[in-house]
Amino acid sequence: MGVHCLRQRPSKFANTIEFEGFQSCTGTGWSPLRVKVTLQRYLGAGLWQNKKVVDSGNAYIDFLQRDGIYDCSGTGNEEYRVVTDGYAVNGAYHKSVQSLNYLRVTC
Repeated sequence: MGVHCLRQRPSKFANTIEFEGFQSCTGTGWSPLRVKVTLQRYLGAGLWQNKKVVDSGNAYIDFLQRDGIYDCSGTGNEEYRVVTDGYAVNGAYHKSVQSLNYLRVTC
């Protein structure tokens, strides 16, 4: 029995950054679930800024996926990561994971 959050490195397409995150559960008693996926931009000195957040809201299923698109036009050369927050049992359980590899792009 367990809840797992997965994240992926963001990817660039034209002047947009695409990102996604997943949550899956095994066993019973985890509902409702919720997943929140955040694209963050690196500011330096270990600080990250949220650029876009997609949120599933509560759902009574055992697998959730959310993806988002961020228009990075004119932002210059920046580094991005994805943070996925998974919640279960109406928020009683929380797990957060982040991209292991970051994406540096010029938009």
